[in-house]
Amino acid sequence: MSELTKPGMTPAALTVMTYNILADELSSNLVPRTMEEPSAETLMQVFGEDWKVKWPALTKALNDEYRKWHPMKTWIVDPEGLRIKSRGLWDKEDLTKLSNEGWKLDSVQVEDAVTLDGGKTFLRVARQHLDEVSCEILYAALQRVQSESRAWQVRGPRILEKIDAIQPTFLALQEYDVQDSSSRSIQLSQLTFRAAVFAVCLPLG
Repeated sequence: MSELTKPGMTPAALTVMTYNILADELSSNLVPRTMEEPSAETLMQVFGEDWKVKWPALTKALNDEYRKWHPMKTWIVDPEGLRIKSRGLWDKEDLTKLSNEGWKLDSVQVEDAVTLDGGKTFLRVARQHLDEVSCEILYAALQRVQSESRAWQVRGPRILEKIDAIQPTFLALQEYDVQDSSSRSIQLSQLTFRAAVFAVCLPLG
């Protein structure tokens, strides 16, 4: 009989927390399979009265093209010095500007603003279905969700807050590839996400 099961003893309480981080580019709101669909008002503004027909047609085209991007796993380096797979550039507005912004793209071929290693970015596909103004409206709406809820500087602190609130005995992080990313937490801003998780779960003092 173990120490935890002796008569008269209160069983130890265990808490298990699981959280899907969404690895690689899956956290992007412009990846078709994880996209938060724009509001009906936005889709009406972009496509007009027959948006219920035109929007599915565009999402199919985006899905078809993104299937070509998913195997694109060449390592590149972002401005923070972190390695990511090249498919993470799918949602970028202008690929030709990335090198000047600190990206290291020596291992991939940027053909033009919207083409990488033969793959069309989100914007190139969208522009085949929409005029420039409508495309900008749709892109801005999707990027707004990205900046407000999907970007790591927003998600990182939110995940840490949930872990801190629950204080789990066991923590299982799925699709976990952000261990070396900044925690983005105001209180733990100097720590990587991995170190911040330990600081939250195992506070000193």
